Amino acid sequence: MMRRLISPAKLGMPFLTGKPWPWAALIGVMAMGSGLILAAGCARTQVTVEGRDRMPQSQAIAREFSTTLRAELHKAIQDHGPAGAISVCKDISPRMEQRFAAEYPELIHLRRISLKTRNPQTHTPTPGEEQWLLSAREALREKKTVAPGLIVTRETTTVLFPIPINDPACLLCHGDPPTMMEDVKTALRANYPQDQATGYRLGDFRGALALEWRN
Repeated sequence: MMRRLISPAKLGMPFLTGKPWPWAALIGVMAMGSGLILAAGCARTQVTVEGRDRMPQSQAIAREFSTTLRAELHKAIQDHGPAGAISVCKDISPRMEQRFAAEYPELIHLRRISLKTRNPQTHTPTPGEEQWLLSAREALREKKTVAPGLIVTRETTTVLFPIPINDPACLLCHGDPPTMMEDVKTALRANYPQDQATGYRLGDFRGALALEWRN
């Protein structure tokens, strides 16, 4: 199978950064605990499949996904503190995938992926996605801009939106375990017994929101 991987270093654009905040302020909670990069300049990185560009559709879906998750996390933290947001993250991807699959019949998968998974059953990348994640992580470490990526095969087009750790609140559930609240650690053990998604610092690369389309 022919696979074309477009390096994030070739798709440079600025990050959309959030404001630093204490967790109670509830500002800028995003998917996987950080912010999606959805800059409008992605129009320069179009891929056309049978005359249809997947990037605008993907941007709209990713933006709605992050907005919906932000609202649900906001309410969960307000009602139950940081530990209350953990089950929201666990449940929202299947619900959103079902919703968008009904709206977009050619959308195969909508999921969050990472090199350090919280739920390996749903967050483990494919080999092609892993290659892109490694490239994006290295670019970020080198202080390069990382833009949405594209993996194109004969059968599918996958659009990947990078997720950096760009807010201190992300570290409430993704930071060093010794610094986490006890109820957060208890909730992580209960919901994610195979969790690897801790030990992050501000500026680290968390992963991506991946949308796989049928060509």
